Amino acid sequence: MIPDPHAQRIDFEPWLRHQADASQRERQQAWHLALAKDRDLHLGQDAFVSSLAMISAHTLHLGDQSYIAAHCHVTETLRMGADCTLNTHCISRGQVIIGHSVRIGSHTRLLGFNHGFDNLEIPLWKQPHFSKGIVIGDDVWIGAGVIIVDGVRIGSHAILAAGAVVTKDVPDFAWSGATPPASSATVA
Repeated sequence: MIPDPHAQRIDFEPWLRHQADASQRERQQAWHLALAKDRDLHLGQDAFVSSLAMISAHTLHLGDQSYIAAHCHVTETLRMGADCTLNTHCISRGQVIIGHSVRIGSHTRLLGFNHGFDNLEIPLWKQPHFSKGIVIGDDVWIGAGVIIVDGVRIGSHAILAAGAVVTKDVPDFAWSGATPPASSATVA
């Protein structure tokens, strides 16, 4: 039997989930039930978690219309509001809290934890982890390949340019990364 090349398209392009056939919807419901067995899980209306994502989080909350696409890796705690996206190949580790209407481009890394390094007698990799967490406000655009490290707060309506490495807080309505584009309001 030749596999259908479109069978997993929704896993990679979850915004097409409304085009799912009955078998794809059944597969998604079964996956959601499996996820609920050993974690604090809350999935809002029409939330989607690709069965091709690695979910080892003990807490996973997705608001209405939010999704996690294929090949994402989610550990510890992820709380996303409504209308949020975690696109393909993203990593969310540690404590990550995301507001509403946040778009996260592929290959982004949200690293809401860090390694301890207080004891010089113990190798770094053997020292305990700690987490201040990452908090992201509402209506934020995070471009592809962005890295956000532990302890950072991203304000509402911020834009993080593709490839940005964010090590400090970003205020509301700010741009972080490359030179911001001209606003559509300023284009003649």
